[in-house]
Amino acid sequence: MTAFLLFALLVLSAAGFLGIRRIRTYSDFVVADRSQPFSAVFFSLMATMLGASATIGIADSAARIGTPAFWWLAAGVLGLLLQAALVSGKIRSLAAATLPETAARLAGPAAHRLVAAIVAVSWVGVVAAQFAAMGQVLALASGGAAASGLLLAAAALLVTLYTLIGGQLAILRTDRLQFAVLAAALLAVAAWMQATRPIAYFAEFRCFNEAFPPSRLPGLLLAVGGAYFIGPDIFSRNLVARDPATARRAAFAAAATLAAFALLVPYLGVWCASAPGDAPPLARLAAGGILPRPLAFLLAAGLLAAIISSADTCLFNASAIIAHDLLGLRRISAIRAAIALLGLAALLLALRGGGILSLLLATYSVYSPGVVCPLAVALLAHPRFALRPALWCSAVTAGGALGALGTFLPGAPSALPTAGMALSLLLAVVSLRPATR
Repeated sequence: MTAFLLFALLVLSAAGFLGIRRIRTYSDFVVADRSQPFSAVFFSLMATMLGASATIGIADSAARIGTPAFWWLAAGVLGLLLQAALVSGKIRSLAAATLPETAARLAGPAAHRLVAAIVAVSWVGVVAAQFAAMGQVLALASGGAAASGLLLAAAALLVTLYTLIGGQLAILRTDRLQFAVLAAALLAVAAWMQATRPIAYFAEFRCFNEAFPPSRLPGLLLAVGGAYFIGPDIFSRNLVARDPATARRAAFAAAATLAAFALLVPYLGVWCASAPGDAPPLARLAAGGILPRPLAFLLAAGLLAAIISSADTCLFNASAIIAHDLLGLRRISAIRAAIALLGLAALLLALRGGGILSLLLATYSVYSPGVVCPLAVALLAHPRFALRPALWCSAVTAGGALGALGTFLPGAPSALPTAGMALSLLLAVVSLRPATR
């Protein structure tokens, strides 16, 4: 199995190395020359969204708490629908290279580096979550912690290398294949499960239970839905589209497709709830012993595809923001250096261990209160309203600070990130003023 996984990693990454000849300008490297058609944007959105959290993390959650685990991706569907309906076209029409540059065009230079700093710090955790998931799959395949650590380092190096070389074009080239492999794997496994040991999944489907009461939903919708509404990775797919209409149509189509996976992935976890073993269900299935060997191989390749397809996008976008926005270096070489350093930092964090969803929720609980509401207000108000930059930046600072306190301060009220989002929304609205003609 280890040899197969290494081969799968090479195949799933190979297309990324082929795009280097197409890179002629900075725009090619950062936003794929803003020329991508509907299909490229759609497949890249799907591959980006269906990463470690949306597969291994949600299936594991479903095995523990049941069908309410679907809310994680359902929150993503709602966030993406809102993006498609309200801001996708505006994001693309502003023609920025990154999310912080979009903030700068709406709220001024102070907003530029403030938003960039929040993303640069918090998105290390997002990349680390993808690498941690990769480690889980490789650990079960290799059968030893030391071996799996070496395999994880090799896999992370491979992803970092092709992202560093090929940039945005490499990511778009690999996303089609990676999403196709993942979708085929999950559908094939679900079909085998239902044929061998059917469960009454829809008949017993519950939106809430004792493990996930209704009181937990608002925080999840705000933190996770906000990251899908305006998050650097999904946001960046708008920036590569050839026009605003293409960005909007791709977001709507991706939201509809994601809704199907919001039901499919928890089904796999619920089915696995009674299966033997302590590892996350999908990683356990991919290691063999439950599924037929060919199907276990396919699932292993699918999980790696899911992880790689999110890891490369997260890694590239955070690195581009560090170089382009935080340091003000508009050079391909600067972004490549940032990719190398961020990839190493995320690998070290992943090797320390930690749950996939816990890593992501910690990140989203800081990012969403700080950035989502202020940037959403700015985009929705543009061009009829302008912003008072100092007040708008205070909204970002206050929201991010409350989110960080609620996430990392021992004993802090769990509602602090939600309060931070409410405060940042209020301050952002107050910062609006009629635009001068």
